[in-house]
Amino acid sequence: MPAASSISAGTPTDSGGPRRLAAIAFADIAGYSILMSEDETGTHQRWMALLANIIRPGAERHRGRIVKSTGDGVLAEFPSALDAWSGRARSRKPFIGRKPHKIA
Repeated sequence: MPAASSISAGTPTDSGGPRRLAAIAFADIAGYSILMSEDETGTHQRWMALLANIIRPGAERHRGRIVKSTGDGVLAEFPSALDAWSGRARSRKPFIGRKPHKIA
């Protein structure tokens, strides 16, 4: 049996592509279904504005990128756990103290 190799940036995978370490973060809006049932168009517009103006730039400031967004969920990738945590903290800051079920 071959010896186990360490996983590090640039190490080829079985498929030939390089391996890299990453931290994955996921976030969603609590109460999004309720908000959508009350004002679908307005809720969607506010969420898209928050995604474009707060969440995406917050991830990018911490070397992250939004991998996918669906409905009220966002999946982001960061090069380290510290970057993921810092990006999350910065993106949450505008929402601290807001009433539940209010996204804008």
